[in-house]
Amino acid sequence: MGTSAQSTTNGFQDYYEVLQLSPNADSYTVSRVYRVLVKRYHPDNQDTGNPDKFREIVDAYRVLSDPEQRAAYDAKYDENRTSLLGIFEEASGFDNFHADRRIFGGILSLLYAARRR
Repeated sequence: MGTSAQSTTNGFQDYYEVLQLSPNADSYTVSRVYRVLVKRYHPDNQDTGNPDKFREIVDAYRVLSDPEQRAAYDAKYDENRTSLLGIFEEASGFDNFHADRRIFGGILSLLYAARRR
């Protein structure tokens, strides 16, 4: 799982991204999307099968379909998002050039991470 396409630079696995879901998705939606994706990426599917993607989807579903595991995951998910967005909060208002430069670098980092996904 460490070299996953959906991992951020700190190794956090974004299961919502894997299942292409909003963090606000209800359990019915999680199950419905899982069934569609697992069918698409199942290794026996000759057209679109992908064993690595299939394993990612199954792992994501195991966590997001269990209420206790999902609650624990959501806490980590929120921490990860906060740390990613913290780049922008660190910008100082005293030196506009350096603040703008830090924000620009943060935006590029987020875009690069999204592109890698």
